[in-house]
Amino acid sequence: MSNSIFWEKHPAFLYGLFILLGAACILSPSLSYAIPLGFLAYSCKNRRKLVLGLSLFILSLVYTKTLYTFPPIGDTKVKGQGLFHVDTLTLHASPFQHSYLFRGYLKHFVTEDNKWTHIPCSFYAPLKKQRPLASHDLLIQGSLVYKGNKKYILKPTTFTPLTNTSSMAEWRFQTKTKFTDWLKASIPHKEACSFLTSMLTGDVDDRLLSLEFNRLGLQHILGVSGFQFVLLAAIVGFFLRLILPYKVATSALILFLTAYFFFLGDSPPVQRAWLAVTIFLTGILLNRRTTPLNALGAGLMIGVLLDPLSILNIGFQLSFLCTLAILLVYPAMRAYATNLLPSRPFKEVLTMTRWNRCGYLLSALIRETLALNLAVHVLALPALLSLFGKFPIMSLFYNLFIPLGATIVFIGSLIAITFAALIPPFGLFLHHLNTHLTSLLLDISNNPPAYLEFFIRTPHFPLWLAVTLLTLIFAWIYRRMVLQEQLE
Repeated sequence: MSNSIFWEKHPAFLYGLFILLGAACILSPSLSYAIPLGFLAYSCKNRRKLVLGLSLFILSLVYTKTLYTFPPIGDTKVKGQGLFHVDTLTLHASPFQHSYLFRGYLKHFVTEDNKWTHIPCSFYAPLKKQRPLASHDLLIQGSLVYKGNKKYILKPTTFTPLTNTSSMAEWRFQTKTKFTDWLKASIPHKEACSFLTSMLTGDVDDRLLSLEFNRLGLQHILGVSGFQFVLLAAIVGFFLRLILPYKVATSALILFLTAYFFFLGDSPPVQRAWLAVTIFLTGILLNRRTTPLNALGAGLMIGVLLDPLSILNIGFQLSFLCTLAILLVYPAMRAYATNLLPSRPFKEVLTMTRWNRCGYLLSALIRETLALNLAVHVLALPALLSLFGKFPIMSLFYNLFIPLGATIVFIGSLIAITFAALIPPFGLFLHHLNTHLTSLLLDISNNPPAYLEFFIRTPHFPLWLAVTLLTLIFAWIYRRMVLQEQLE
């Protein structure tokens, strides 16, 4: 396989990377983006695809530049009037109080001297006072404060709902609240309920739980990640295909995942996963083969074009890198892990004794988990050091089994919820069993040995270094795939 054939097979992924780099040049300017841009230009030998990719890069750059106008507020605040569109409404817990958190953007914000458009911001409303409904856009008088990284906080004085506009945020909030209340009635263990609720609704309302998981580098488990969304798609798709014809089941799965997506809200990781899975399933319906990398690239293109600012979201960055690690880096890590724990032909496994077979299955599980863990950390580590300036060493150990345990309790929750709707007593019994397993998982994660709590600390890990390392890793994997295909 020559260098160009890789991009012939995955053009959507190539174009998605060009669009991503164009938006990044505007929202987080750095000369280091010339490194991945140069690699893409060097590795893509198809002149037509290269010209189209560079054109998309320029269009993405211009589009992002014209879409946003950020007020140069600095450390001060400006007063004015704005039209606020609500994307999400959640409960927010701080060390001092609980409040409602409205997230969205100002379609425009007008002061005495200036007018700015499409400003991402949020504001808080006291829990004990009447709040505005999130079902309409809000005409707001108040002050705008800059919080860094293209984020603003709105401090409103008056609200005026515009009834000729609409938003799903209020419906989503009320639906999630009812579901959470029902789940709390089924799961009396408070911490276990908070953990399972976060995995099913995407909202993390337990501040202590969030801090404990962040401490161990397990923050990707809380909330609905792209992996959990894909896992749900696989489970529901499996059962639908048992009772429906293949294409009918695929259409039903798309409708189900779309409904679940609207229930969760368009957080960047969930939006990317929904787009990628929907594109992949649509390819099945149209009898068109879609590779996972092309589905990822198409989801990346659409996600960035819908909201270029999503690339600054930590969840978006880590979700994209982890998915890329599973698709590209995992096969290489699996090959190395196989040298340590060799794979056996299926016929040879069948001839083993029962105990030897159990031992081999255990070693295979360790091999796959180790390979996956290493693959994810190889790509995620530069980003984590650049974002947070530190990395907990224990994360390498805890990520070997905590994600697996979280996956088991996630599947257990889905099964329990299904039976709770069909056979309530049996559903409550399954909730009880799943709660015990969840409590055990949380006890392990919340009480790590203090003498092993070491960190890699790099307070000044620059963006250019992270971009360079990620490009070098991708170039290594890319070259390895090219050589491997040539040998075959």
